[in-house]
Amino acid sequence: MIRDPCYNTTNHDIDIQYCDIRDNDTDSHTISNSVVIPSLGYVVLARNGNTEENGGVIEDYMYSSFVLGNASDEIILECDTVEIDRVEYDGGPNFPNPDGASMILDDPAHDNNIGSNWCVSTSPFGDGDLGTPGAQNDTCWEVCTDNDQDGYSIEGGGCGPVDCDDTRPDVNPGATEVCDNGLDDDCDGYTDGDDPDCQPGPSCTDYYKDEDDDTYGLTSDTQCLLEPDGDYTATRGGDCDDTSPDVNPAATEICDDGIDNDCDGYVDDNDSDCQVSPPGGPGGGAGPISLRIFNETNKEIYPNRAIVTWFTNLSATSRVIYDTVSHSTLGTAPNYGYLPSEVCLGKRVCFSFPLAFEEKQR
Repeated sequence: MIRDPCYNTTNHDIDIQYCDIRDNDTDSHTISNSVVIPSLGYVVLARNGNTEENGGVIEDYMYSSFVLGNASDEIILECDTVEIDRVEYDGGPNFPNPDGASMILDDPAHDNNIGSNWCVSTSPFGDGDLGTPGAQNDTCWEVCTDNDQDGYSIEGGGCGPVDCDDTRPDVNPGATEVCDNGLDDDCDGYTDGDDPDCQPGPSCTDYYKDEDDDTYGLTSDTQCLLEPDGDYTATRGGDCDDTSPDVNPAATEICDDGIDNDCDGYVDDNDSDCQVSPPGGPGGGAGPISLRIFNETNKEIYPNRAIVTWFTNLSATSRVIYDTVSHSTLGTAPNYGYLPSEVCLGKRVCFSFPLAFEEKQR
């Protein structure tokens, strides 16, 4: 049985006599009698007024020449050619598609042409149908009990996740588990150390950004990650130039390139790796020592002599041995020449010797 309750949302009575009800096709009916809808009240329009056939509905007006489909259709109310209201239901998926029950609008203030604003009657009526013709609609949504006003109820279902303690506003499914208070704060069924939120997860590692792939990264740019990601691959910092793989804390300082190669904050002659003391006076020394010569450079070449500079890790000796031929070892000195070296060009050791003689230092 098709029933069409009309609700008056205004503060004054409305007579819908001479108004039309129709669909988008050819069905239509003009209301011929006075039908007054009281303020904030209802009237029931029915196609069959026989209570023995319509399930016991007492109608306020019976119409004809207008049939509503059970699955999908439209009902449009027009008065003086002005459209007052319309509902275009689809029988699913947007609108409900009940069997033996009426659809009801969840709130008279809501748009009645939006399917999600409708639900299915739950109150028994007549000969086994569900509906409330001529009376206030059922409630579409469940009653949700929230005694502690934390936004979660004890019913669950349509009311959302269940509040496991409706006396404490700090206990609900949206709370954070406190790991030592004896409560299931987040209502997940686990308390304190048994809650996964309180169990330690895998620890992360500080990875430094290393764009030049020299295994050293920028100390100021790290991310704590479970594994390397993107440019964050280095596990040690200290790189002072992440655009050059030749510059990092493990590099050897080059003493005349204007770069802090080993990232110790000192450049060239100011780096301790490039500093030597002035050579001492003549003498044989006190015995074997570990002397390292590095960064040897031909500084100047003249027609009959050359100047060679170098750095040492210890104080330079005062004598430089040279010969006209190459020696793998010095051995016993026969006719070697001896000339003193000197500190020159800052803190470099310089030695000037006749051209074509090879220099060595001990």
